[in-house]
Amino acid sequence: DPHSDETEHLLADSLSSLATLIGLEGDFEHSLPHALAAQALYEKHNVAIGQIRVWRALGYAHLQLANYPEALKVHLSALQLAQDTGNQEEQVFALVRLGAVYSHSEDYRMALDSYYRALPIARKLGDELQEAMIYNSCSIEHRQLGEYTKALDYARRALEMFQRLGNRNWEINALGQLGDTLIKVGQYDEALVHLNQRAELTEGGEYRS
Repeated sequence: DPHSDETEHLLADSLSSLATLIGLEGDFEHSLPHALAAQALYEKHNVAIGQIRVWRALGYAHLQLANYPEALKVHLSALQLAQDTGNQEEQVFALVRLGAVYSHSEDYRMALDSYYRALPIARKLGDELQEAMIYNSCSIEHRQLGEYTKALDYARRALEMFQRLGNRNWEINALGQLGDTLIKVGQYDEALVHLNQRAELTEGGEYRS
């Protein structure tokens, strides 16, 4: 019945949007059943983009609830379907989310592997903001591994791009990341410069040596 199919498709869209909104409010326990119901309807009607996008909400909820195996399963499924349908934007998103799950699981090498896989696709798409965010994530993972030279390299790349793109919130994040990493390697004067810049952008304050 075409009318029934259309109704179920609209219901799936509503459930998916509701799951996302509830998740944004931080109520991940109640986000899950809506996401699962939407996913079942999308799968029933073979709506690939719907499945992929509801997996965003589902995977994020599992991540926030520290259900890391489930989060990995969801994002791997999303990645596979995005690859099967040639959706490069969703491939990047799934890889970035996989990186986040691996990072929370303290598997920093696998997190880096995911980010490195996402990076050339983001570049190909011309998504400079996503590229800069991936650089920032790579910096964090290398820092976790004690690989400070690489961490600093990626932090500087991220900061330069965020400043060029005029993204204030991410510029603040990158300044903090760069400053903290410089402290790790004993470069206190340069760290203070970046942390003061961060303070000026956030509170108009100043770090003092």
